[in-house]
Amino acid sequence: MRTRLNGAMQAIHEGDWKRAEQIAREHLQEAPDDPDWLTPLAVALPMQRRWEETLKVTEHALERRVR
Repeated sequence: MRTRLNGAMQAIHEGDWKRAEQIAREHLQEAPDDPDWLTPLAVALPMQRRWEETLKVTEHALERRVR
């Protein structure tokens, strides 16, 4: 799991927002409430100007972190 997270973070660092999103979404299919994976998704979406999705993912990530 950590290797995939590193891959998502590397994609973000390289500005490859679609790849970061794809990696995060693949993991989230297995663990939809994992806040560590909601974060890279919340970074990748606004860089693609996907504002409504960004808001939903960010709210969901914050809810998971608060618990």
